[in-house]
Amino acid sequence: MKERFGGIERLFGAAQLAQLHTSHVAIVGVGGVGCWSAEMLARAGVGQITLIDADELCVTNINRQIHALDSTVGQSKVQVMAKRIQDINPDCQVVCHEAFFMASTANELLLEYDYLIDAIDSVKHKVQLLAECRNRKIPVVTCGGVGGKTDLARILTADLAKTRGDMLLRKVRKELRKNHGLKNSKRFKMLAVFLDQDMILPVVDADVETSRKLDCDSGYGTSPMVISSLGIRAADLVIKKLIAKQSV
Repeated sequence: MKERFGGIERLFGAAQLAQLHTSHVAIVGVGGVGCWSAEMLARAGVGQITLIDADELCVTNINRQIHALDSTVGQSKVQVMAKRIQDINPDCQVVCHEAFFMASTANELLLEYDYLIDAIDSVKHKVQLLAECRNRKIPVVTCGGVGGKTDLARILTADLAKTRGDMLLRKVRKELRKNHGLKNSKRFKMLAVFLDQDMILPVVDADVETSRKLDCDSGYGTSPMVISSLGIRAADLVIKKLIAKQSV
């Protein structure tokens, strides 16, 4: 194990690596953004990772999801990602929940995590998850939308109350203010990773639905460079927060 994560130890320190080894991080949504977060957490030496998603991999995922291959199409996203993590670090404890997060599954899925990454792309369920994390005092990093976005230089981090240029997070923020006791809050005390960029409409000759919904398979196009970078940045924030516990 020392050789496997020697690079992390030399960069951050032995105590900080030990902190990562004993940390438990959950990822809700193991699709385009979440799979890259999971990959980085595993390669940084996080000792326990919980993966939450009920979807199966399909061929349209191949352009943006690290676990989507011709050989894995049709398989469970969390199971394929878990196998990959175990290959990276056999000592990592991986917990798989083949379920979607919603109000009815909150008690089953939300445990005492050291950190949680929210990579859900549904406004309703994203709001429910963030509200539950706030109520349960689970530290969280939430990820913004990636459909129709191309500019890596415009990836930003901010308190969720201060994000800009992100339609998904704007809708989430509105619902949290309206229905979850954050009406007058200047800060939500939840970190967000997002792109301050207007979405680019699909090209006119592409095979898309006219609804222009936030759906990577049939609406806005997707850049693997942007999606992976957003997931990596979310993992980076979590890793820095975890090792900071050994630096104070």
